[in-house]
Amino acid sequence: MDRNPRRGRDRGNEPDIPGLERLDARATDLARDLLKRFRRKGELKYEFEKIIGHGSWGFTMKMRVNDGDSGPSLLPKKVKRFVIKRALTEGAQANLRRELGFLQQLQGSMNIQQLYHVEGEPVAGTISWLKGPSLVSEWIENGLIQDLLGRIADWNQPLPNRMLWRIFLCFVRMLVAMAWPGVAIQRNEVLPRTGPSGNRPLKSRILHGDFNIQNVMVGDFDQLDHRLVPIIKLIDFGGASELPDTQSPESAAKANMYYVGEIMLSLIGGGSAKYGSANMLVSAKGKTTTIKSNARDLDGLNPVYKAPQATVKAHKAKMDNLDGDLRNLVIRCLAVKIEDRPALEELAEEVERHVKEKRQEHYAGKQYYNNESDMAIRRIAGELMCNAAN
Repeated sequence: MDRNPRRGRDRGNEPDIPGLERLDARATDLARDLLKRFRRKGELKYEFEKIIGHGSWGFTMKMRVNDGDSGPSLLPKKVKRFVIKRALTEGAQANLRRELGFLQQLQGSMNIQQLYHVEGEPVAGTISWLKGPSLVSEWIENGLIQDLLGRIADWNQPLPNRMLWRIFLCFVRMLVAMAWPGVAIQRNEVLPRTGPSGNRPLKSRILHGDFNIQNVMVGDFDQLDHRLVPIIKLIDFGGASELPDTQSPESAAKANMYYVGEIMLSLIGGGSAKYGSANMLVSAKGKTTTIKSNARDLDGLNPVYKAPQATVKAHKAKMDNLDGDLRNLVIRCLAVKIEDRPALEELAEEVERHVKEKRQEHYAGKQYYNNESDMAIRRIAGELMCNAAN
């Protein structure tokens, strides 16, 4: 007797999709309908690999592109993959359309998830012959920043400062992309160039709306900007919006900046920004001042945690290893008053300068000095940021 319950249903010999068993009945039907439509269209080169995300809103599916070339090759081929996001409810479909609209504005920004162009479609990001909205985007191979934080905790050392600066620069590029969507920026530059008037283009008022460790993903190394540390990319613009014209564009940039500060604080191992603020000394433009910031744990763990003495001591060792310039910028990004946060242009210029100028020798005398060499950073980044289980 055949005891497989799946065989009792008429599925037309459809292959199982890993992760499908976690979906409810409605989402399961939608996923199988998606597979049927691909088959009906004759798109056999697209293989459904697994469900990688799901909820009451819908599901996200990882796809593999089979190019049909199975002949011998001297070099290993990089497998092409992409992601399809499908929505179940009207509200989720509206969010999907909103996300597509914002991602279309942000095409070409290296630190924003890019839309994927399915062969034969007139535009990237959609599949016209599927019923209802779909979002088709690039596959980002090495998981979430959230997963990285877990591996850092197990590693039990502070990330190298020069590695943190490079991650910070990726975050800055995200902010710049949202502030100037569609504005061409030279690959070796961070900000848009000024025009004949000496001014840059006007900033947008885009707010991401859900900028957190679950919406930043780790990509891979490359031979240009990411030789030492893999690229990171911002995803999920379903909750994005634009501030009304009554608010300044700088307000949007500084609102997004705050969440960059939160994630950087976590990567530093500097505690949380969610348990109160403190007056903190910072240096900026050659002056030392006091601002109220939610980065208070950079000056010692908040007593509210009631942490054991060993934890307090380990935290202090990490903070003693931290670059003072990095500390200053994270404190300012997490300033309670928006006017105490740096202008985006200043933040971009400062982070870029430190990435370019700081060498291992700058950290002589620090406990983890040996981790600041190019070779050590590449090794640590590879071990902690790559080969995520996905």
